[in-house]
Amino acid sequence: MDDGLAGSPLPGPVRGASAVLGVQAVIWGLVLLVTFFQTSPALAGQYGMVQVLITIVSLGVLGGFAVGSVCLALRLARPGARRARIGAIGLESFMTCFGLAMFILSLLGGGLSAGLAGLAGLGGAGLSGAAVAGLLGADARRYCGARLPNGA
Repeated sequence: MDDGLAGSPLPGPVRGASAVLGVQAVIWGLVLLVTFFQTSPALAGQYGMVQVLITIVSLGVLGGFAVGSVCLALRLARPGARRARIGAIGLESFMTCFGLAMFILSLLGGGLSAGLAGLAGLGGAGLSGAAVAGLLGADARRYCGARLPNGA
């Protein structure tokens, strides 16, 4: 069953998961930029070596999330992307747990900013959970498991 747009063989769940991955890539990229500019004094040598290492590792992790999300989103949109589907399920499952953890920790925090971060985490967990559910469906399995015309 194809519930894609007219002329598009891409099933809705795969299209939705790819869109969620794209949005997450933009968000992680923005968080990377904010983190870089907030921690630039540490990189300029105003703090000790431990702070510099923590900054570099956190920037690397954020960059990895951004690049990984983009790569999975692009690869997922092609037929025969079984490994990309499995990777996207793993990443989105992690993001669901991460969003729920943000929400739970915001309940322990307090204040308006913690509450807004918790709501963002809960919303993100819902989107990621919906992407996982869609990628586990039969349409996504069929599309991502299809053989390419070249036999690959």
